[in-house]
Amino acid sequence: MKKKKQITHNLFTYGLAVSVICPFVINNLVYSADLLEVYNKAVRSDPTSISAHLNVLESKSLQQQSEALLYPQASLSGSFSENHLTGKEVDTQDYSGTAIKLNINQVLFDMQAWRDNEKQQLLVEKSSSDYLQAQNELMLKVVELYFAVLETQDALALTQKNSRTIGKNVQQLKALYQRQLISITGVYEAEARHDAALTAEIEASTDLSVAFERLYEVIAERVSEISPLKKTLQFLPPDDDVEQWLKQALEHSPIIAAAESSVLAAKKELSVKRAGFAPRFSLGFTQSHQDTGYDNAPRPKTDTSTIALNFSQPIYQGGGISAQKMQSVYRLGLAEQAKIQVSRKIEQQVREFYLNLKSSVLKIKSSKRRIKSEKKRAESMKAGFSYGTVTVNDVLNAETDYLRAQMEYQKAKYSYIVNEIKLKSISGLISEKDIMELNGWVD
Repeated sequence: MKKKKQITHNLFTYGLAVSVICPFVINNLVYSADLLEVYNKAVRSDPTSISAHLNVLESKSLQQQSEALLYPQASLSGSFSENHLTGKEVDTQDYSGTAIKLNINQVLFDMQAWRDNEKQQLLVEKSSSDYLQAQNELMLKVVELYFAVLETQDALALTQKNSRTIGKNVQQLKALYQRQLISITGVYEAEARHDAALTAEIEASTDLSVAFERLYEVIAERVSEISPLKKTLQFLPPDDDVEQWLKQALEHSPIIAAAESSVLAAKKELSVKRAGFAPRFSLGFTQSHQDTGYDNAPRPKTDTSTIALNFSQPIYQGGGISAQKMQSVYRLGLAEQAKIQVSRKIEQQVREFYLNLKSSVLKIKSSKRRIKSEKKRAESMKAGFSYGTVTVNDVLNAETDYLRAQMEYQKAKYSYIVNEIKLKSISGLISEKDIMELNGWVD
């Protein structure tokens, strides 16, 4: 009886060993899109970056409108009429009337218009920086969403493998119990673990569906399969130290550039309002031809040419100009504080992503070592179970820890990729070249 029990234990232990020792293999699927394809789809359909580009075009249009006020303004007006004149003291007359007038005006000095045009140019620069930042954020978002799908996909594959293995273990334990080789508590423990594994599988499946839906929101296209991460990759620590990354962020970050443009535009706006009391000079030329006078009364044909120097000087506008100037002072203060806040946020994020990237490298190494140690631990538990020195619960715990180590390793790899792109994005150094290079990391 003791020998039979030993053989039965060995059979059960062999079943556990298959699930514990065999390495995890990602599902062999026919993938329909890689990272570069997903990114190209996002570029064509992402509303945020498209809206940012439209903002650039709108700001350029506004700048052109303000600049147009500094150039000559010409207008041509005229009228052609048929008139019937009657009265007690005049003879009845029927006559045609013609009046044509050409008016040309050129600004000579208008400080407010000039300052406003300079402000609009700065707003064009701000919208261009905003557009560049929108492109950076799109690249980062695509990377995050793409590898979030892969991470949840790997998690689902692992949980499915785990639930199948525990299901087989349950059947083996029931067979052992029927032969009165183990107690019923071992069966109950395995069944509880199986139920938990099935629940985890359902959650992982839901997470994968949600991850695909989030990807759809950006690319506006259903992609059910994407290329997986290659297995042989090198995860190197970041180049340079954090201070060098901070220096690059201050020089290249479009967020900081946009904040600086906002401050300069606010200063120009203040100068626009201060110029509200400045005099305005313009040169006007008028050429008119008409043969009717007041109330279309007939008159001899006349041609009139006029050249005039026009002058205007605001004196008092009910305090409105002073109030507008103070409003611009407050807006300038808000822009300066926003720039300070942005600079501090950039510095904090650069340091955070830099540390996260270094930490990811260490986590990859440590989790890889942990996989080996958990595998050895699971093997030792298997051997201990075969000799009756450990329980079923101990073996299942070891198997769960081995599974968790594999999941942590996968998560650490994806975290490394995302943190690297985050660091480049916040520093203003990300480009489509990074997407193409990263696309070489997937099969």
